[in-house]
Amino acid sequence: MAQIKEFSSADLNTISRFGGVSNTLEKINGVTVIVPSGTFLLDTTYGSGAAAAYSLRKLKTGVTVAARIRRSGDDIEADVEFDSNNEISLTSPISNASSGTYTDLSDFVDHTGTARDAFVDEWKDQSGNANHAYQNTEASQPKLYDATTGLITEGSKPALDHDGSGWLTLGVSDLSNTNLFAEASDPFAVMCVAKYDTSGEGGTIFSKATSAGGQRTIQLYQSNGFRRVIYRGQTNSLDAGAVGRVLQEAHWSGSAATIVINGTESSATVGGAPENSDNINIGSRTDGAFILDGKTQEIIVWGNAQDSTNRAAIRTNMNNYFSIYS
Repeated sequence: MAQIKEFSSADLNTISRFGGVSNTLEKINGVTVIVPSGTFLLDTTYGSGAAAAYSLRKLKTGVTVAARIRRSGDDIEADVEFDSNNEISLTSPISNASSGTYTDLSDFVDHTGTARDAFVDEWKDQSGNANHAYQNTEASQPKLYDATTGLITEGSKPALDHDGSGWLTLGVSDLSNTNLFAEASDPFAVMCVAKYDTSGEGGTIFSKATSAGGQRTIQLYQSNGFRRVIYRGQTNSLDAGAVGRVLQEAHWSGSAATIVINGTESSATVGGAPENSDNINIGSRTDGAFILDGKTQEIIVWGNAQDSTNRAAIRTNMNNYFSIYS
């Protein structure tokens, strides 16, 4: 077996071979570690145990379908799968179509020779808990493919465009993890990759919150350039610029809250009663207000507090793929 003694920081975004096996090098809390090739985030020790996980890249071994999509014009639906690079692209296989047979996403959106938009009506949960997020109203579905500009991307990676009108929901009755956000003392972690296109009030990435401020459970959003998180009625914010991509995190230990924006942390002790009956929304507040004018790429929720080591490892994994900040 090959022995590894030292790596320089320059090695971190490369693939190296040790003992004949390709590996990815990642730096976590200043220590370089080897992550075997083909190991997905939710397969790792630090990323396992997610309650719900939505992404346009593959997060777990055995998962094949990223989303259920709808083609504009004729409203034909199909499952879009991960391509050979374990992400969504025009070569992603198409399966389980409501009508017709298609080879890949490119064929699906342009099967008739006239390109059509593709929207997501169900973002599949990769955690294994079947907590799929859906949108049955066609006008409120986020877009995956644009007939004019092509596959929606940010930072060269696939994305969902909410465009101030689209969001997905996970009804509380659908949530298999029934204790998630149920009591004020219940710990959790939410880590999101998204982009705010405008600096205005209220674009929401992830929410289990209505307009009753004192009763909000959680809301990750932006307000006039401040990236904010509401935990159980108290707002915690960091100034991260008016627009742009963000790795926005919320961590709740049961008594203390931490917001993390692109690796920068801010802590607070908060309280208040949760709203157990609220749905969970992606791209808007739970009541359908404060819709995100921007894009989402990955949202993962854990029903337990993540310690600083796990947070750093997950953050590194996400940032290595999406290249959000240096």
